[in-house]
Amino acid sequence: MSRKQTRTTDTARKMVQDIEYFLNNIDEYISDNRKVKPDITNVINSIDEIQKKISYVVRLLVSLVSHSEIVIKKKFYDSTPNSKLQNTYWNLINLVIDKHVSEDHRDSVINQLQKTLKEL
Repeated sequence: MSRKQTRTTDTARKMVQDIEYFLNNIDEYISDNRKVKPDITNVINSIDEIQKKISYVVRLLVSLVSHSEIVIKKKFYDSTPNSKLQNTYWNLINLVIDKHVSEDHRDSVINQLQKTLKEL
C-alpha cells in the first residue's frame, strides 16, 4: 500500500480521516506550528511524573531526528540541518528541548537521545 493511499472510508469520522491524512503527510503536520506545537505541549503537560515525561521527550526527539535524517554530532548543538525541511524539524527539536526540558535535565535528555540514536 502506498503512503498516500487511504485506509479509511468516507463514513469514518472526520477526526480519523484527519489523523490518517497527517500520518500520510507527516512533514506537512510538522511544518504547521499551529498544530504541532500545541499538540506536543498538551501531551507533555499531561504527564505528571518527571521520569515518564523525560522518557516521552526522548522518544519524541528520537522520532523527530530519525524521520528528519538530521545527523546529530557529538556536540549536539553543533548539528546542522541540510535542507529547509530539516531546518523545520531542527527548530521543533530545539523548541521541545528549550521549552519542555528543565536545565537540570537537559544534558541527560540529550545524552539519552544520542545513545538511543546510536543503538538504532
